[in-house]
Amino acid sequence: MSNSIKPFDEYPILGYKFDVVFIIEGISFNCAFQTISGISKTTKTTKLQVGGDFFNEYQLPNTFIYKPAVFKRGVLRKFGNDKNPEFLQSWFENLGWINGYKILTATVEIHVKDFNKNKERITVETITLSNAYPTLVTLGELNSQKSEVLVETVNFNYSSFSRINKNK
Repeated sequence: MSNSIKPFDEYPILGYKFDVVFIIEGISFNCAFQTISGISKTTKTTKLQVGGDFFNEYQLPNTFIYKPAVFKRGVLRKFGNDKNPEFLQSWFENLGWINGYKILTATVEIHVKDFNKNKERITVETITLSNAYPTLVTLGELNSQKSEVLVETVNFNYSSFSRINKNK
């Protein structure tokens, strides 16, 4: 029997529905963002030439390098609600420093959402950044000639990331 329609789980995951949860010292904070980019992992290599061989160069694998993750969102009108907790905003703006002597790190969970066959919104993949902390906060352009949303960008460094696909 030939079926021209692919099963639902053969389509790629759409990346426009997601929730972000910051877990800091065991407390969870939900936070809304418009875009997340830059989550990546590469292998640092060491170049090696073997004596007398001038034509070949070997690349020996070394450690992993994680580039900063970039989170962007429109600046919200007030702090202290469910999507913009006051503590989290302070943590962003102080670049993770608490009381000037300690950096608090977070586990950041990005829950990518999609709809299942029954059209229910479910988490299809969770991306987790371990030991994350903010390293840069940038406010977007203020321009009296344009009517645009003021955008806040927060960069995060992290020690590793993992992905768990919920469709298995």
